[in-house]
Amino acid sequence: MALPFLLSFLLLFMAGDANNFPDLEYDVDTALVWKCPLSPDNNTTVLYRDKDYQYVASSQELLNKNCTFVSNMFQLLSAFDELKEQNEAMESKIVKRDVFHSSWFKQYHNLSVMYDWYKSLAHEYSSNVAVKSIGKTIAGRDILAVVIGTDSNQPAVYFQCLVHPREWITGPMCMYLTQLLARADSSNNILFSLLQKYQFIIVPVANPDGYYVSQLNHSVK
Repeated sequence: MALPFLLSFLLLFMAGDANNFPDLEYDVDTALVWKCPLSPDNNTTVLYRDKDYQYVASSQELLNKNCTFVSNMFQLLSAFDELKEQNEAMESKIVKRDVFHSSWFKQYHNLSVMYDWYKSLAHEYSSNVAVKSIGKTIAGRDILAVVIGTDSNQPAVYFQCLVHPREWITGPMCMYLTQLLARADSSNNILFSLLQKYQFIIVPVANPDGYYVSQLNHSVK
């Protein structure tokens, strides 16, 4: 229960200055969050809870592993950012391996992984598919559009997904539709004939900031 509460609390501090972040009332025996190297030659960090929160290791065991406990709210936010980057890097490897597998659409994916998927699709079908940024959000995230079809004089069919950020099901739906259109050839009479008449423009995540926050903590409204 503590972790979702902390993530909600962190959102209140995202726009603050590092010097304004309060110190946390933790010491080596009561620290909630720790940063630890996964191996001696790997700087990637993970988060641990202290033994008082029924986690896997005691404070002394964590110290013996060259772990450090987090004592400042800014450090805590940075630690969560590092963990997020680690998870995204691991998932990106999966993207490269299974980018077009049907099981991909049975899962929900975070924003950066979804964007990587669309870019990989555009690279694979570069003769007919392009990905471009059509603007930035207030937080500086790209709003991507996928254009399928090269004739800009054709009438356009427009789709957008994840307008409401917690309607996650629209994310895989948009990806599946995009892949069907990108792969369409003369063996698929219906889709192929549509592509001869129309250009398709798909905005897969119309609300990137909202979708990002919705995956940090489901209770954030």
